[in-house]
Amino acid sequence: MELTQEQIKSIAEELQMGMIVYANIKTKEIKPLPDFNNNIYAEEEMWEADIKEIEENIDEYLVFENMSTGESFRLMEEFAETVKDRTLQNRLFNSLSRPKPFRHFNDIIDNSGKNRDEWFAFKNSKYTEFVKDQLDRYNNKLSD
Repeated sequence: MELTQEQIKSIAEELQMGMIVYANIKTKEIKPLPDFNNNIYAEEEMWEADIKEIEENIDEYLVFENMSTGESFRLMEEFAETVKDRTLQNRLFNSLSRPKPFRHFNDIIDNSGKNRDEWFAFKNSKYTEFVKDQLDRYNNKLSD
């Protein structure tokens, strides 16, 4: 299955917003759905038609799931390693060793000026790679 760069970017963005993304293998149509298992506020009624379509034709869809907590944590560690400002870098690493590391990391990044933009660019790049890796694994499985 081949997807355009724009589709891959779109899937990466949807995953970052907490969605699970289904890509129709034949039509290449992308259908993002909330991760109902991890979002107690998502209402299934709004997504009924897409849910029904996917459930009835699940064999026709490739599922893109989000990074695990461990993968997301490693992503933050990897970014912290790239930060040139040693004070900020130490603060980021410290945030990752505290309870609620995701919240503390984001609090620091949100107030870090240009580093905030660098974080989002880094994260977008890594999510794009993550989607491409899932697509490659799927394609490799088909060729086996």
